[in-house]
Amino acid sequence: MKRPNVIILIADTLRDADVSSDTMPFLTEYADLRIDRCFAPSSWTVPSSASLLSGDSPIGHSVTRPTDKLSANQESLPHASSEYETGLFSENPNFSEKQGFHHGFDFVDTHIDRKLFSTDFDAYGDLSVSPSEALRLFREAFRSSAPLRNVINIGYGAYSHFITSGGDDVSDIFHGSRVLSHLNSFLRNGRPASGFAAVNLLEPHNPHVPTESGCETLDIDFSAAERANLNEFDDDHLFVLNSDRGPVRDPFDDWNHLYSRKHDAYLSKIIYLDSLLETWFEQMASEVLRDSLIIFTADHGELFGEEGMAGHQTSLHPNGIRVPMLLKFPETFSTARSIPEGHANWYRLHDMIRGVMNGAITDSSSLLSQLVDTDRSLSAVDGPNWQLPDLQERFPSDELARITVRKVSFVEGDTQTVFRCNWGSRDIVRIDYKLTGHGRREIDRSDAVPDDERVAQWLRDGKPSTGPTGEVSERLRSLGYV
Repeated sequence: MKRPNVIILIADTLRDADVSSDTMPFLTEYADLRIDRCFAPSSWTVPSSASLLSGDSPIGHSVTRPTDKLSANQESLPHASSEYETGLFSENPNFSEKQGFHHGFDFVDTHIDRKLFSTDFDAYGDLSVSPSEALRLFREAFRSSAPLRNVINIGYGAYSHFITSGGDDVSDIFHGSRVLSHLNSFLRNGRPASGFAAVNLLEPHNPHVPTESGCETLDIDFSAAERANLNEFDDDHLFVLNSDRGPVRDPFDDWNHLYSRKHDAYLSKIIYLDSLLETWFEQMASEVLRDSLIIFTADHGELFGEEGMAGHQTSLHPNGIRVPMLLKFPETFSTARSIPEGHANWYRLHDMIRGVMNGAITDSSSLLSQLVDTDRSLSAVDGPNWQLPDLQERFPSDELARITVRKVSFVEGDTQTVFRCNWGSRDIVRIDYKLTGHGRREIDRSDAVPDDERVAQWLRDGKPSTGPTGEVSERLRSLGYV
């Protein structure tokens, strides 16, 4: 019997606290099951995605900084079964071949923000080349399996890169509808093999732009002045690294007010993403949906002022690492009547997907037994994803110490233990928290070393880094990775 398609839809930067029937009415109703608690391996895309594809923790795979890459022998998920044709779909440069995430996939369709048509021919890195290199690129496109589509994509990508500067609407900044359309083309290909698709959807990511549909649904109003001044490049830097931030710009009362309005815009984008998914499900062939295991989750969350942190840098606050997980089972799977005690994480998600693909998991009960457990969950982060040289010139070292740090979190039951060690230091601090809903309360702080010597060594091995090196692409700049 043909094994089910496996489709994992990863909403970038979507925290579990804000997923509800109010913000995602379609998906919460459509899904067969929602896992109440799921934890991501890290607080940002690269280390979390490397864990999904390798099954290893950030401490194990060491892909924790913007310039790190996953190697071919680490990436095991696409190789789980020869019975599957596999595809990777993304407009996010941090979920692409740039990080080594393409290894083992049969079809890699990335930088979709620059591609009108779904092909695995990617010219994104060559858009500013010399005339002779451009000629070589066009020759390669003409010799490819889809020459017309590839030439059109090159032209569109060049136009987007050199002429257009984006717009103020969420659909001008993010292209989830196009990503899902490219996914449809892959799934509708009429292949005899089952399909495995890993898909990154950027809509919840900053910049946080209000959407008309979301604001109307939530009865949220934004004035013209608020819309025009909601997102500025330096906001998160000033909020996180400058305890004396000074007055905020008009029309906001203070910095807390600004981040409260960013959160409102974020909620409106979640509703927008839900509408994209509803349209995708409606357009997808019924036989594909019938034969598919669909997993909806997120690679990390987002902070809007909790504990003086913003965005998704080095805080392992629950709103940064607790992510949604909703499942739609194929018709061949019976719907489980109960969820095992415990929580899910992305390491067990990797193992569960492998189990489905290699035929070891054939029903929802065995799937949940693999996915949900009472074992503690590990999350780790290794400094910020910002470029540091400019920040080091602008902000004092004691403020930068908040982010030039390695941290490891262990969640077990309703407790969280975080170990932290600044880059270049050997002094480890342990902080114990009581988890309260989607928040936490500190209950103890001490100088203590983790029981696991490997974890302690990793914490102490943090070396200073500058963040992304060389020229940062305009796409990464627009997403705040500078």
